[in-house]
Amino acid sequence: MAHADLSLSPRLKSNARLSYRDVVEMAQCWAYMSTECNSFLGIRASNSPNSTANFMISISEPIPEHTKVKSVRFRIRSQEYSSEDRSSTFFWSHYLSSTWFEASILRPSGIPRPLPRSAINMNNPLNLRKLGWTEICNPRDRNGRRWQVQANSTESLPKFHSVTWEPTIDAGEATFDDRCDLKTGKGSGLGFIQTLRAGDRIALIGRASRHQNHIYSTEIEIACQA
Repeated sequence: MAHADLSLSPRLKSNARLSYRDVVEMAQCWAYMSTECNSFLGIRASNSPNSTANFMISISEPIPEHTKVKSVRFRIRSQEYSSEDRSSTFFWSHYLSSTWFEASILRPSGIPRPLPRSAINMNNPLNLRKLGWTEICNPRDRNGRRWQVQANSTESLPKFHSVTWEPTIDAGEATFDDRCDLKTGKGSGLGFIQTLRAGDRIALIGRASRHQNHIYSTEIEIACQA
């Protein structure tokens, strides 16, 4: 009769000594919060001051107390709309895009009031401050810029984008690079998760400086560990 070898392999023996927290970390047993918006929104630069549109289009639920954010994922279906002829391959690039998305952190100050569900025009920051919220941009950026999430493709059809940010070890770098990857249009999110606190909300902002930013759907997904 054959006998099964029930002895633990060296790898399993090593895992058997792991703490509960380590096991949860390896299994990624995290709680997920998701905020979705499936309403079409068209952002036109010509309708905004200085021909630069700046609208907060989605806001997450607050970061729960006594949790650690493990990842933030943005899912966006959007399109850079233009009446120009873009049949030339010269235009098929994220680098030449004039519509994009940014992220910032909303931190309550005093007793905050409920945030509106409709898009907020961020060209007037008083709209946010009156509600008891302060926008936190990257603390390492002297110009107060937000984190770049995604640049639209200059292709004519809508595209789906998925951008995931995780905690990064950046050795305390003092510089801030807001450039997107030239091939994918994605932003790095350097330092974003480290800046989050309990009670903060994550905001997704749609931008347009020349053409129209057509937004079909967005989702902000936050993974937290107790």
